[in-house]
Amino acid sequence: MFNSLKKLSFETWVAILTLVVILTGGVLYTFKYTEILKIFFNISLLILSLPILYGIIKSIIKGHFGVDLIAGVAIVGAFLLGENLAGLVVVLMLSGGQTLETYAMSKAKYELTRLLARAPTHAIKIVDGIHHDVHIEEVNISDEILIKSGTIIPVDGVIITGASLVDESSLTGESVPQDKTVGMHVSSGTENTSGMLTIKALKKASDSHYAKIVALVQNASESRAPLVRLADKYAVFFTIVTFIIGAITWIIFHDWIRVLAVLVVATPCPLILATPIAIISGMSRSAKRGVIIKDGGALEKLSRVKSMLFDKTGTITMGAPMVNKINIFKEGADVMGIASSLDLGSSHILARSFVKYAKENNANIYKIDNFKEVFGDGVIGEIENEKYIFGKFAYLEKSGIEIGENIKDDHNKMREEGKMVVYLGDSKQILGSVVFADAVRTDAKKLFLDLQDKYKIFTLMITGDSPVVAKNVASMIGIQNVHAGCKPEEKVALVDQTAKVHGPVAMIGDGINDAPALARADVGIAIASHGDTASTDTADIVIIHNSISKVIEVYIIALKTVKIAKEGIFIGIGLSVIAMIFALLGYITPLTGAILQEGIDVFVILSALRALRIKVE
Repeated sequence: MFNSLKKLSFETWVAILTLVVILTGGVLYTFKYTEILKIFFNISLLILSLPILYGIIKSIIKGHFGVDLIAGVAIVGAFLLGENLAGLVVVLMLSGGQTLETYAMSKAKYELTRLLARAPTHAIKIVDGIHHDVHIEEVNISDEILIKSGTIIPVDGVIITGASLVDESSLTGESVPQDKTVGMHVSSGTENTSGMLTIKALKKASDSHYAKIVALVQNASESRAPLVRLADKYAVFFTIVTFIIGAITWIIFHDWIRVLAVLVVATPCPLILATPIAIISGMSRSAKRGVIIKDGGALEKLSRVKSMLFDKTGTITMGAPMVNKINIFKEGADVMGIASSLDLGSSHILARSFVKYAKENNANIYKIDNFKEVFGDGVIGEIENEKYIFGKFAYLEKSGIEIGENIKDDHNKMREEGKMVVYLGDSKQILGSVVFADAVRTDAKKLFLDLQDKYKIFTLMITGDSPVVAKNVASMIGIQNVHAGCKPEEKVALVDQTAKVHGPVAMIGDGINDAPALARADVGIAIASHGDTASTDTADIVIIHNSISKVIEVYIIALKTVKIAKEGIFIGIGLSVIAMIFALLGYITPLTGAILQEGIDVFVILSALRALRIKVE
């Protein structure tokens, strides 16, 4: 309990002591110790208000004029006019409001800090068969690390012994644990849920995937939103209006008590402090959806975006070759079974993709004899003494296999379309082929339909690929505007041109060549599924789940968050102005006004927390 008390903020202690003073005053009033009560309230107000007044004066010296100034004048006025209880309620309002704001902030940051709490700090390193419990920073590349069941994987690595189910939901959003066996990669921050694994570290802890995300979270939690500055502007205007109404009250009624009542109901300091709660809540909501916003200002800027530019490879598409089609040129040939059996012995990226596809489609598996891989060309092997070759067009041609003109024509056409073709042949002829292509994300078409039709956002796809490839992808997803063959500097120029014609621009990309455009755009959004640190470091917003639909989710969150933040500003100021008019007319006393304003501040703070529950569906 003592440790908990030590963690209380200064404002919280002021609020607690002020509340104790008010309650004690109630006891003194009940037993009719009125003279003692006046002295007690005078001394208490003087002592408790000093730190608050000191803080207000410091703000004024720094040039920060806001509703704090109104609060300071109200406290001094209450002391001079003998309205000490009203003054104490104002002190309680300021300190209590800041305490409530601190609590609300901590609640809003929960999703942001949850990743930090999962960050592993130790690892079990295996040296000469002996297990050593070491700090995570002592793990080096190629070290062997033991991963026990139920523990967080500390670094990115490859499995060298064991098999298990790994929960990757913290990084990918995939709710079903993934089967992991020898030779497969595992990422830091994921959880080993069943068997014991031994992995070889591929990166140091500071360079691992999870460490990058943690760094993004820390940046996000420490940011300050520009909308706070917008609220400060309203605060200056509101302060002027307050003093004008106070002056009018004095001119009409010559009643300092009424003037004090006007000042007391116009002290919504927590109202202005509540504005960043909406922004932090929106950032927290985004983090829960798998989107890290580095700077609260990016959320406000995203809400004003009128155009979005999308890189193609790795953003609109998956950025990795996948099986597009299997052609059979000789009737009855088991192209998928023979080719995938040959590829089982290959380490090529296309081979891994094809073997996975073949397993998912229950392909036959054949015993391969005399296997050989010719790096960069293909693989050779025998099945029941029959020789087979699976590789590039030129490699099969060089090996003396007869290739028809129609196959050559189709090959050239598919190359123009950006597809990769690998051919299977026996010792005499081509039996078939496997076509690989960069697959379009399944959620891309709906994304562009919603952006263009529902939100009237101008969309443009930019890519370094050929016009033919770009046109094919564009037709699949329904995007009208395409620029192909773009170099990084040309992407930057397109960002500038689009901004001039259509307004604020968001750039969405994933690769190193997108980094300049991400930096140039009003808002840069990076897809971090491939771990490119150049793009994620440059971007304002990072999508850590491998889904492009998160773009529209964070856009909706931005729109609704800014709307909630502005509502907080206008509702708080509006209610305060109404209360000031009633105070001017004599219907509200200083004490009643202080209590009323406390209610207004609490209402606005709770309203700002609605951003935690924003729906994006």
